[in-house]
Amino acid sequence: MRSGAMNLVESFCNEKNIKNKEAIFSALSSVIKSQNFAAKYRFIKEFDGLEFLGALLCDELAKDSIRLYRKVLILAYDLIINDDGICPNDEMHVRNFFAKD
Repeated sequence: MRSGAMNLVESFCNEKNIKNKEAIFSALSSVIKSQNFAAKYRFIKEFDGLEFLGALLCDELAKDSIRLYRKVLILAYDLIINDDGICPNDEMHVRNFFAKD
């Protein structure tokens, strides 16, 4: 997986316009979703992806853009259902992250 795709996380954080954030997040999630386990692993480990998603799962984002909030939920769901293939040494890593307080 190319580093440019993961730089979308930084671009998303720097963007102010909500429509542009939606577009950036769509591009990011298209790289990560489905059977791209290398991208999932890199997103989680190198880019603190679970913390990034956890921070986005807030009422403020839902108020600003229900569309973006839904996209965040869909990506989180994709990571959860594919959890056992992402981190070979910790098959419950994603589920444990979202299950904690």
